Amino acid sequence: MRLGESGDLTDNLRMLRLPSPSLALAPILCLLAAGASRAQSVTAPRLGAAYGNDQDAALLGAPALRRQIILDPGSFARPSPFLCRGIELRLAELARGTRLGGQQVELELLIAHAPVSVHSRTASSLFTNNIDSKTQKLVIARKKLFLPRVGGGLPFQIRLPFDASASFLHIPGNQRSLVLELRIYSNQHSAWLNYPVEAIKDSGRVDFPVLPKACPTASNYTPTQFSGSTNLFPGASNHGHYGYTGMARTPCLGVLGFSDKNYGPLKLPFDLSALGAPGCSIGCSLDWVQSGVTNAIGKISFPLAYPADRRLAGFVFFTQILILDRRANALGIASSPLLKLRLGGDPEATILTNMNSATAISGQLRPKFAPIIRFR
Repeated sequence: MRLGESGDLTDNLRMLRLPSPSLALAPILCLLAAGASRAQSVTAPRLGAAYGNDQDAALLGAPALRRQIILDPGSFARPSPFLCRGIELRLAELARGTRLGGQQVELELLIAHAPVSVHSRTASSLFTNNIDSKTQKLVIARKKLFLPRVGGGLPFQIRLPFDASASFLHIPGNQRSLVLELRIYSNQHSAWLNYPVEAIKDSGRVDFPVLPKACPTASNYTPTQFSGSTNLFPGASNHGHYGYTGMARTPCLGVLGFSDKNYGPLKLPFDLSALGAPGCSIGCSLDWVQSGVTNAIGKISFPLAYPADRRLAGFVFFTQILILDRRANALGIASSPLLKLRLGGDPEATILTNMNSATAISGQLRPKFAPIIRFR
């Protein structure tokens, strides 16, 4: 099933067809479904700012200093989303002097240590045509401008826009390091001012809330569910949601909800003890329900797909698996614990500079402090 579509993220939510092995469960699902007044809206996460890092230095005209940043030391076997629409660059202060500012420069942002790929849904000629075959660097943005004559701590701020159709920049699974280079070219020199920056990314998260607790099957097996962080980001087409029930070839329901607090007028978790299933509960809203049957070892999989919509970055939702087991209790149901998932690629992922100062050999372009870079 696919989470939302373009436009309003909840416009096309619907209940999928439910299986009918357990007639006792049908009234419960109907009761819960009737309680939902409307789908919850999804709001875009806040934008985060970055902060300068007071390490290292670079010289204009000297060999570029570059620093490899390991983005994920433990495991990097998945694409890593890097979401942005543009960059705001702020030089905290230009050096005082008689020739402060007043010169033409060119700003260029590159990604080093390619191969770098762009998500198929957002690929554009701006990205694909700007990968240097020799250096394997990707020019993200370039802008020429005239530096104003500012000083005394006054800010100098610009914005480098991105191609709107290439919002989702991905690092391939075999790439273990990434360096972003901000180069400032002076019109009087062929050398550049090089600011490597590091990206602390967000690859999504899976949590196991305390409530609701699982209730066992007739064989006293406690169902479990898990969701690997692979493909847990906007644009992922096949993110696996799995469960182990301990029961081979058994009908199950995979539930996905946007809330673990309320479902219409009902408070969650909804205790099923009074209905004949002691210890069992519905933990999240039934915004989507998908049916399936476990395999020979009692495992079941519900693949999920997420639209390539940047507003889904940081989006939180919940899942639960219900097992239809007539012998488990009077209601004929067993349940897994609740799973809480958050899509990665959050724009609040921190962006830090590694250079605290840089000097132009002519003395004309001398930012005193590292730039503060904000990815939007």
